[in-house]
Amino acid sequence: APHKFLAQAMRQPGLCELVTRLMGDAPATAFHVVPVEAAAPHLVGRRPSEVSPTDVPGSILCGTVDGDGGALRLGVGNANRVGDAPLARGTRLVLLGARGGGAAGAGAGAGAGAKGAAATPPPSAPVPLLAEALTVPVRSAASAAASAPESILLVGWRPDVRATVEELGAAVPRGSTVTIVAPDAELGLPKHVGHARIVHVRGEAGRYDVLRDALTRTRGRRVARGAAAHDHVLVLSPALNGGAAALSADALEEDAKSLASLAYVVAALDADGGGGADGVHVSAELMSERVGEIAAAELAAGNVIMPRVLASQLAAQAVRDGAVYRLWMELLTQAGRELYVRPAAAYVDVDTPVRASFAQLARSVAAERDDVVLGYVPAGAAGMDEAVLNPAGADLDDEREWGAGDQLIVMSDE
Repeated sequence: APHKFLAQAMRQPGLCELVTRLMGDAPATAFHVVPVEAAAPHLVGRRPSEVSPTDVPGSILCGTVDGDGGALRLGVGNANRVGDAPLARGTRLVLLGARGGGAAGAGAGAGAGAKGAAATPPPSAPVPLLAEALTVPVRSAASAAASAPESILLVGWRPDVRATVEELGAAVPRGSTVTIVAPDAELGLPKHVGHARIVHVRGEAGRYDVLRDALTRTRGRRVARGAAAHDHVLVLSPALNGGAAALSADALEEDAKSLASLAYVVAALDADGGGGADGVHVSAELMSERVGEIAAAELAAGNVIMPRVLASQLAAQAVRDGAVYRLWMELLTQAGRELYVRPAAAYVDVDTPVRASFAQLARSVAAERDDVVLGYVPAGAAGMDEAVLNPAGADLDDEREWGAGDQLIVMSDE
């Protein structure tokens, strides 16, 4: 999964920060898989299509698991669901946040990083389901989808990145281009993968002149210095050139090479001299957390991707709960649901003021698009540290205006 995750992370600023936070130890912003009778006894007998993502106090309801080791089904509140049997005892709920229902869930909801879930009421408290009509007009997927072709530049190459290219080819709009800078004479890739055309620029990934030329050309045409010849750039780590099993013993030395390539990329894209890659989302794959901090702070890397950290987090998830591990394996590949950070405009018409609570918006999105809204990033937020995951209190129930600068954090298969 980690190398396939590259295909998602390089196209979504903030996604790596989001995944790190969701895989953390804060109970209110981590996933749990809990029997329905323990987390939400009021839902026993109801169909998943009849409930809302916010119907479990202190949590976001993301889906269900059929008993121990049964089928994992993500999504609730949509009338077109396949496999919509009533929730029976033994069915487990996939929850983001506090475990709901009992005292353990109530205690777990107290802390959630920047924003978190409120304490869960005792199991005897009546929990009304949202029964009112849908209040938020939600755009269809067809009307919201952005179909403009993308241009992606990969700096460096290794055999296992073929899987990343295949994931990209399936995910990008038709007419997109993936350009690869590598010294190899032949990469063994076809000219087209999925929706993307593949272009191989032969040259050393650590040479400024090679990178400058690749960064300032699109489809063979030179663009002005600093212009967006590419939408996304990913600097691959040479420490993994032999695959994860052959990780270099001196990862810091290899990270130094990646950092140099990243500095060249930023310099070539810095049109105004402000030290940033103007208009381009730049990511870097690194091994050392310290080097990653430097890349994020000094070189404006939109995502710092750390395969070793991600692999260790996945291993920890597998030890803690096999069902949560299965969830992550789906979310980190193109198959099934994935995590997205999308503009609010992908779901609501922000040209017309839209006032609604998060609970109302989440229920409407689930009903109309079968997407699970996990939280939001308010306009002007400086990164995922300010994202509101598993909203509680006023963040959950108070109406607010959803505007063009807001982003939604969703599970989606679109």
